[in-house]
Amino acid sequence: FGPSSEPSTWGRVKKLFLALLSRPPTEKELEMTKKIAADDRAGREAYAQLGYALMQMNEFFFNH
Repeated sequence: FGPSSEPSTWGRVKKLFLALLSRPPTEKELEMTKKIAADDRAGREAYAQLGYALMQMNEFFFNH
């Protein structure tokens, strides 16, 4: 284990989408997450905010 075993920023974003929406992000959604992806040092707070935003989507409410 070590830094190389941790998922990339894109990997974390994709995992959030899979966990919360049961699907991978679209290209447009990946584009919207560029701010997080631009900084591989993005902390927990950034991912928490993204997760919260995903839970506010109509798709989350109607499919889960």
